[in-house]
Amino acid sequence: GGHCFSLVAVRITTGRTHQIRVHMEHHSKVHGIEPRGVVSDQKYGTCGRADRRWCPRLFLHCHELGFENPETQEWVLHRSPLPS
Repeated sequence: GGHCFSLVAVRITTGRTHQIRVHMEHHSKVHGIEPRGVVSDQKYGTCGRADRRWCPRLFLHCHELGFENPETQEWVLHRSPLPS
């Protein structure tokens, strides 16, 4: 069967390791969504091998990263568009 994929925006609140990957896998299980997890995620996803044929890396992209500069207390914002 074919695979369905969704582009989602996620806001990280804790910075914990694997937070997005674990939560996406859990959300997919709870709602009965297949395939589960992030594209090419061989640890938490269910289609890692099939995904790797067309996406050889974990398909996560940080579009925007912001933080307060500890020296100036100014908000620093970096943006990176999704590669084509």
